[in-house]
Amino acid sequence: MLRRLMLVLSFVVAGSAVGLAADVAGKWEGSVVGPEGDLALVFNFTVDGETLGGTVDGPGGQLPITKGTVRGDDLTFNVDLDTSTTITHEAKATGDNIVVRATGPWGTTEYTLTRSSDAK
Repeated sequence: MLRRLMLVLSFVVAGSAVGLAADVAGKWEGSVVGPEGDLALVFNFTVDGETLGGTVDGPGGQLPITKGTVRGDDLTFNVDLDTSTTITHEAKATGDNIVVRATGPWGTTEYTLTRSSDAK
C-alpha cells in the first residue's frame, strides 16, 4: 500500500512540474539602447496555456505581440513594426525579471524587463 501511494505521489509531482509555466502575465518595464539613447518599453503580457499575447508600448505607440509562446521559463514572440519589419524575441523569465534577446533589421540586442509593481 505504501509503495502504491509513493508511486502515485511521484507521478503527481512529476506531472505538475512539467506543466508549470513562468507567471509572466501582467505589466513589465524596461528599456533598450537605440541610436538616440534609451527607449522605454512597457510590455503587457497575457497568457492562455502556452500562448503568449499582449502589447508593447514604446516610442512608436502600442503594438501587438504575435506568434507568442510560453514553455516553462522560455518565451518567444514577435512584434511587427509594419507589414515588412518584424522583431523576433527569445526570452527567459526568472522571478521578477525577463532577459530578452531581440532580433530585427539592425541585428540583435539584449535587455532586461522587470515586473511592474502594478503588474496584475
